[in-house]
Amino acid sequence: PGHFNGVAQVVSKLFHMTQPDKAYFGAKDWQQLVIIKQLVKDLSFPLEIVGISIVREDDGLAMSSRNQRLTPDHRVVAAELYKALSLVKEQLQQSGGVEQAIAVGIGHCQQFPKIDLEYLQVVRSSTLDTPEAVVGSEPLSICIAASVGGIRLIDNVQIFQKQN
Repeated sequence: PGHFNGVAQVVSKLFHMTQPDKAYFGAKDWQQLVIIKQLVKDLSFPLEIVGISIVREDDGLAMSSRNQRLTPDHRVVAAELYKALSLVKEQLQQSGGVEQAIAVGIGHCQQFPKIDLEYLQVVRSSTLDTPEAVVGSEPLSICIAASVGGIRLIDNVQIFQKQN
């Protein structure tokens, strides 16, 4: 709680001081990207926020400098986070039930004692509100945060939209 308030304040000050035309944010932290886009809109900053797509390792793990701090064993387990996201996405596409889909992802993570799951959420991509069910082709984001070997990792996948 309060984390993104601090992020918004720091980024707002940075934008005021530098007055950029464009700012680039990675889509790996989807929540931050959405919040920064809303900040720019709400405060009428004359700049474009550009989302940079997630780059993934061959096993699906989102690239991050934090990955270098994982032991070889933890690195293998960390790839299961993306697998959990993929399972949730598949379940949402099949059934549309958000709670059931999240339960599938949590169940997958629970098979790996080295994963300390912080959250696994399905949210509306543009507002971060939590839907009760998939409605039509509403853009959704499936977000995860977990620690593996004491290293906090975040990731997300999009459903019904291109990631930007």
